Amino acid sequence: MTGTVVRRLLVAALTACLLVGLPVVAAGPAAALSCVGPSAVLRDAEQVFTARFVSVDLVTDEAVVAVEDVWWGGPVDDTLTLVLGLPGWWDGAVASGDPDPERLWVMAPVMERGRPSVNPCTAWSSETPGVGRFEPATVTAPVALGTGPGSSVEPTGWWHSVIRRLLGLLSG
Repeated sequence: MTGTVVRRLLVAALTACLLVGLPVVAAGPAAALSCVGPSAVLRDAEQVFTARFVSVDLVTDEAVVAVEDVWWGGPVDDTLTLVLGLPGWWDGAVASGDPDPERLWVMAPVMERGRPSVNPCTAWSSETPGVGRFEPATVTAPVALGTGPGSSVEPTGWWHSVIRRLLGLLSG
């Protein structure tokens, strides 16, 4: 009888641990979790740049931004079309589709379904506490890779560089 009770308690405890731990294990980078502080996202970001919103399309949940400085992870096009994640969570001007073109944002886009995306957990006002300490001593300028809807963030990281090299070998 005692062995059965102990086994049931053990099974219940293991089940509870799995249910609690599975979301943590299955989660992606810090940016994919609920809004953690900018420090946690910026520390792990492959690419960070400053930009101003040019336009926001609330029908397609896309935003066009003009990139000013690349902090790291370039090259970055001077004009990008990004998926606007969590549109209702943005400040009033962005959420209404009428962003302030003078407001400078620090953006650390993440790839979602093969497209670069920013949301209120991966883009902050440049005055947000903790963001400024990540600004590098030197920044690079964006490049004119091709503006408009076809523009995107160039994925960075070792895996993307391997794929680019393989594609380069295959194409020529």
